[in-house]
Amino acid sequence: MEKNLNNPAEEVFANNMDSSNPGSPNISSDCSEEIVIRTSTLATLCSKPFLLVPDPGENKVIEFIDAVFIYKFGGEPMSGGGSIYISYLGFSALSAGVSAITLTGEMADKVIQMQLVNTADNPMPFNSGLYLQMTESDFEQGASTSSAKIHIIYRIHTIV
Repeated sequence: MEKNLNNPAEEVFANNMDSSNPGSPNISSDCSEEIVIRTSTLATLCSKPFLLVPDPGENKVIEFIDAVFIYKFGGEPMSGGGSIYISYLGFSALSAGVSAITLTGEMADKVIQMQLVNTADNPMPFNSGLYLQMTESDFEQGASTSSAKIHIIYRIHTIV
């Protein structure tokens, strides 16, 4: 099977289909990705949430496990903004947030774990990707050349 770079987990889906038990959920092994986030994208996460993990497809859900946010300071600090978090689009946060002051308050690189938060009241929607979003307002980018990387770990569940 040819790997689809727009959906790196597609190969995992194909390898974990259990045709011998069609009524049971199938669980893929843990997937991990490293995603680079440019300055302009980082600055506009409130108005334009950033897709981290694509929609997994029909009868599939993504389970967020953990992420590490790696911030590389560059140029001038950004200002404004809100907390950055991971969620399904239109749903509550799945991860602990990274506060704006953490990113705008010091001129330094940072590595922050974005742990899973209590999701008991936040069901996993079918065929929904994971997004990086921001509360409140976008950052004022100014002369900033700051960027970030996210190392994200997730699992795909197939319900057939």
